Amino acid sequence: MPLDLSVIRNGESDATVIIIAGEHGDFSLYTHDIVTVPNRSWRLTSSGRKFAYCMGRWLVCSTAAVRPVSGLAYDDTRARMRRDDGAA
Repeated sequence: MPLDLSVIRNGESDATVIIIAGEHGDFSLYTHDIVTVPNRSWRLTSSGRKFAYCMGRWLVCSTAAVRPVSGLAYDDTRARMRRDDGAA
């Protein structure tokens, strides 16, 4: 059982931008192509990628050993892991 538990949410995605626009009355971004995209396929915005990078650096710097317990297999995550491993 871990003594410390960090729950980290993903950074801003394209879906977040569309939802916020809708909350402000702009539904122009809701198209058939957009609403049929599976959640795991949403890409992070540049702001979301910066947040994810900074959070990763914080984890590395603030903990002696980080042991992931669970993670979601989003397309961005899988693509990043392949790049970091040199597989793609």
